[in-house]
Amino acid sequence: AQPWPVFGGNMLAALTGLVVGHVIGLPVLAAGISVGLAIAAMTYARCLHPPGGACAILGALAASSPGGGWMSLLLPLGLNLAALIGAGWLYNNLTGHAWPHIRNSPC
Repeated sequence: AQPWPVFGGNMLAALTGLVVGHVIGLPVLAAGISVGLAIAAMTYARCLHPPGGACAILGALAASSPGGGWMSLLLPLGLNLAALIGAGWLYNNLTGHAWPHIRNSPC
């Protein structure tokens, strides 16, 4: 995966889950709705990343848990995603592959 889908997709999905979880309040219903909305948001932002669905569920469940909220989810997630992107960059460049991949087409 490329850096933008990894970081943008997961963070956007987690934010979507948090918002939906706070608005709806019922964790099971919020989890289902947040996954659908997160997929739509990631598609629109051109950062579709399938594990983002799990981040949306995590956000919806974190919104309804006591002590769970914005920073208790987004800070560790952001740090983990930065480490994941760093590991991908390091591995690809040490093995002689350019990363991120640059596409020549506009799509």
